[in-house]
Amino acid sequence: MSKRQLQKTQTRKHLIGKAYEVYSEHGFSVAASEIAKYAGVSNGTVFLHFPTVSDLINCIVEDFSGMLTSKLHDKAANAGTVRSYLEVHIDTISEYEPFYSRLVTEQNLLPESARTSFICMQSAVAHHLDELLENDELYKKIPVHVVFNCWVGLLHYYIQNRNLFATSGAVLKKNRELLVEAFMNMITK
Repeated sequence: MSKRQLQKTQTRKHLIGKAYEVYSEHGFSVAASEIAKYAGVSNGTVFLHFPTVSDLINCIVEDFSGMLTSKLHDKAANAGTVRSYLEVHIDTISEYEPFYSRLVTEQNLLPESARTSFICMQSAVAHHLDELLENDELYKKIPVHVVFNCWVGLLHYYIQNRNLFATSGAVLKKNRELLVEAFMNMITK
């Protein structure tokens, strides 16, 4: 890789990192000029790497979804039980809660490709739940898509109403045991 290509790759990574921070803190309606300012580059530099704001958002959400899905796959292999997997899921989201919260609360503002990446990430969660629930007699025979929707709906409700459940900090981390225990009580016989 030439020096110029290396510099271009580093600039792109820098922009992605700064945009991730800005979107986590301020949401997806932030203008490209704000991303440029925060990254310490010109507006033109942002548009050189990402011709549209949608391209930047798509890139960030796709990268985030891939990373989170990969972490969930790795950790799910060792979870072994539904309870352990739910704990792994909350712990993984909690690591990135500010950005994940923006995805949940502002998903209707996202470009279609970014929404698709978010849905793919959720599909990975459903897949692992399905594997754990499939042959276990401890659980009520509830269709896995209903189990998944109830679980994710519970988490997203807490995220969207964080001011009711956590005055500061990560709402999921703070309520982890409560959420897992309540959900396990709902799905077990």
